[in-house]
This record gives sequence, C-alpha cells and structure tokens, in this order.
Amino acid sequence: MNTKSYSLIRPQVFPCKDTDSKERTDLKKMTNLMKDDNAIVVFQDEVHFEQQTSVTRMWYKKAQNQRFAPDKKSIAYSGYIVQNTGELIMTKPGWFNYETVIDSIREFKIDDGKKLHLILDSAPWHRKAIRLIQDEKLPEYTDIRKKIVLEKLPP
Repeated sequence: MNTKSYSLIRPQVFPCKDTDSKERTDLKKMTNLMKDDNAIVVFQDEVHFEQQTSVTRMWYKKAQNQRFAPDKKSIAYSGYIVQNTGELIMTKPGWFNYETVIDSIREFKIDDGKKLHLILDSAPWHRKAIRLIQDEKLPEYTDIRKKIVLEKLPP
C-alpha cells in the first residue's frame, strides 16, 4: 500500500475547542431546557421519501410497441418528537416551506400547562418561520408565540 496517497485525519472536538463559543452556550441551554420540569421540549424535522423508476430492457411481442418513461414520486413527512414522553407526532404536508411549517406548528397541540419549546434545525423554511414569528413579532403569529417558544438547533 502506498502511504503517500493517504493522510491520517484525527477527529476534532465538536463544535470547537473554544469553551466560550456560542455553539457551546446553545448546547448548554438545550441541555438545561431538557432538565427543566416546567418545560416540554419537542424536536421537529422533515423528510422526503422518493421512489424513482428506471428504464430497463424487457421482452415484448413484436406487434406491441411498448414505451415507458421514467417516473419519480415523492412523499413528504414532518415529524415531532416529544422529548419528555418519546411520543412521535407526524403530519403529511405537500411540500416544505415556511407556510407549511407555520401551519404545522399551529396544528401541533400539547396542553399540559407547561411552556412548549420547539427545537428546529437551520433549514431555510425554519429560519424564515422563526424570523416571522419571533424576531419580527408579526401580529398574525401571536397565537403561536403564546403557546410555543421556537429554539434554533446549533449548527
């Protein structure tokens, strides 16, 4: 084996070696939030499942002229995992954008008398939903702000 074409890469500490970094502060905040008895922590994410057909050779009678076009089907799911109970709640939006995220959040209901913290990753539609609901505090999203605190997952 020729060792000149390879290099040894050692794993690095996540997220960085700086102990005062924003990412570490965010992770500590999330950890403390999950230990809080007055909070319900819910993680949300989306997934697409795709089915794609491929064109192959097949045997047919000579009189038949069969043509098949490749096809691609997709189905989308949005899921919520309640950290306290392990419960999985799924919705089936047509596509993912900030509007479907906001509609999904409005449909999501847990009435336990505790503050609900929804953890979202940094997908573009999540960032826009967080900006509209929490950062800009638009009046049409007051109902969401009353029942849910949106939290950004650190990078």
